[in-house]
Amino acid sequence: NLFNPNLISSLSTAIQKVEEAEHPKALIITGTGKFFSNGLDLSYMQEHGSEGTAIMIESCWRLLARILVMDCRTVAAINGHGFGAGLFLALACDYRIMRTRRGYLNFPEVNLGMQLAKGFAELANAKSPTVLCCEEAEHPKALIITGTGKFFSNGLDLSYMQQNGSNATAKMIQSCNRLVARILVMDCRTVAAINGHGFGAGLFLALACDYRIMRTRRGYLNFPEVNLGMTFAQGSAQLIKCKITNSALLRESILTGKRYSSGDAMAVGMIDEECAMEDLSDRAIAWAVAGFPENLNAEYFNPDNFKKIKIELYVDAYRALTLGKINTLPESRL
Repeated sequence: NLFNPNLISSLSTAIQKVEEAEHPKALIITGTGKFFSNGLDLSYMQEHGSEGTAIMIESCWRLLARILVMDCRTVAAINGHGFGAGLFLALACDYRIMRTRRGYLNFPEVNLGMQLAKGFAELANAKSPTVLCCEEAEHPKALIITGTGKFFSNGLDLSYMQQNGSNATAKMIQSCNRLVARILVMDCRTVAAINGHGFGAGLFLALACDYRIMRTRRGYLNFPEVNLGMTFAQGSAQLIKCKITNSALLRESILTGKRYSSGDAMAVGMIDEECAMEDLSDRAIAWAVAGFPENLNAEYFNPDNFKKIKIELYVDAYRALTLGKINTLPESRL
């Protein structure tokens, strides 16, 4: 089930029938054999060159856009492997159901030495499974973010940036910013359970959350940009300024690249609690549940207005993260 002009045309015809059908209606997309879809037809791309490939990919975008905003429920019945554009097809649907025992979902672009076209990258960001799952869940709810091993997150993938150049790096950072913006203003309580080191973008991820709990004895929080000779994208800079309001701490953490242990971070207000690793999960859950409307005695809690309050509270960061680009000048205001 490779994406080539023939498949795109067949899908387009089927989708048009659903678009023109009367309600009630729904669209279910599935495949045959061991693949839901194996993605773009690489043989077609090699045979038809860059111009033919560009036309095909743009046709694929238009098709996915129609599915993404269809006026009825759309469901991907994933019968097997979904790779690349096949996974994007599933992500474009409202819901995804996958068979057990056989099949993998995968973005193979890194292994193939390819870049994500902007349309695919934005779709992947918009449909980030964990964040999307929380956004679509009913209240009461909360989002807890944690890592595995000795890192909460080691930040941006410098190897990827070196291998893929400035354009791909800019797209990756902008996608990261959009994701962080969604967490920043989520319509429920968000908690970072910091299980280890949080460097650079990893620390930004923690700062985007409403509350931060960090394990003791292991792990540092750090902005490494000074040591790496890098600058801050405007979205990151605005996020830091809205979440670290102590000017002395802001100056020290940014201009010296100091590493903060859990005790240091607690002392300066960078985190809200420190605890032993074995207690981290329970404490994160306790902070999350404490934000449920009934526990806040918020009788008239309104999720949409709760999100708007966060946007108002963090407006400079939210605007920079959602509207800014990697080359936005530091002195500009968004």
